[in-house]
Amino acid sequence: MTIDNNTFSDVDFLSVIPEDTQSGGNDESDGGNNSDDTKSGTIETTSGYLLQGDFTIVIDGDGNLFLEMDSNYRADTDLPGLYLYLTNNPNSVNGAHEVGAVEVFSGEHFYTIENVGLNEFKYLLYWCKPFSVKVGDGKIN
Repeated sequence: MTIDNNTFSDVDFLSVIPEDTQSGGNDESDGGNNSDDTKSGTIETTSGYLLQGDFTIVIDGDGNLFLEMDSNYRADTDLPGLYLYLTNNPNSVNGAHEVGAVEVFSGEHFYTIENVGLNEFKYLLYWCKPFSVKVGDGKIN
């Protein structure tokens, strides 16, 4: 049986590969991230509040970004008005794309982000809106 690779999109192809092999392996030299359609990083606090965890960003079947927070994600529940942004300046929300209010403070969860390209922004930014203060960030690799 011959399969014409031009008839399948990357997303269709990935949906039939077992989950543990979708990233192309787990080569520690690149963090297991060796796909042009996948980005990842680690969130770190820049304040006195708890904020940490790993994330992965992929393009979904509709061309939207799919942001997955890993099970090791934790954020302090005492943070008032915590919002998540995509930005190129990790110290400001100016020119940033607002993803939305943070409603999950622990564990794995997801965001679908429409009308944004995978390579358009370089950082995730956690921002306390009521006080206009940066809480943490994560470089998108």
